[in-house]
Amino acid sequence: MDMAVAQLEPNSLVLDVGSGNGRNSLYLADLGHQVMALDIAPEYLLDLERQALSLGRIAAQNILPVVGDISEPMFREDMFDIVVANYVLQYVDKPIVHDLQDLTKPGGLNVVEAYIGTPDQQSAKRQWSLYEPGELKALYQQAGWEIRGHSETLRPFSIHTDELSGKITSLVSSSTKLIAKKPGSLTPLHRSSPVVAQKDTSRLAEYWRRADPEWYEHLVQLGEI
Repeated sequence: MDMAVAQLEPNSLVLDVGSGNGRNSLYLADLGHQVMALDIAPEYLLDLERQALSLGRIAAQNILPVVGDISEPMFREDMFDIVVANYVLQYVDKPIVHDLQDLTKPGGLNVVEAYIGTPDQQSAKRQWSLYEPGELKALYQQAGWEIRGHSETLRPFSIHTDELSGKITSLVSSSTKLIAKKPGSLTPLHRSSPVVAQKDTSRLAEYWRRADPEWYEHLVQLGEI
């Protein structure tokens, strides 16, 4: 991630796909970038908002939580300076990579981390969309993107769970990491401006109101919802 951040212009517009509770979103927002944190689970975005508020006004102002599914059309093409997708592509069909590319401005970046489907991994995760070694890199090269960074780690798959709760405690997996730049350059017309649209937090607000009324009232007082 640090390698990609070093290539960003100030105040870049970021899409964090499958943001979860916001490790990358919080990091980029705290650096002053405008981040749309997209996740299908409102409870993760709730946790993200709490963390952003605890970090201070800059991070809280720079994050726009969006409840949604990346496989459904939500954004216009050539919208983002950088699209981040860390270990989320296994949940969607492989053509989603083309959507990530389309959402990126000419000259913009994609930062992708994904699982590689070695034979033992395929057996353990039959329901996941896993990539062959070299496949993700090839998808970007075929589209004319410049590969700025790429690595693959191949290792035996293993998963460990807690005997009582059944929750996963550790996972070792083959994976690929990629930073790629879209053909073209960021012209003045393509440069990002601050996110000025009001946060559409209606679905999140309803979740907070039911899940944590006290926190809901706190966010209302702050003007966050």
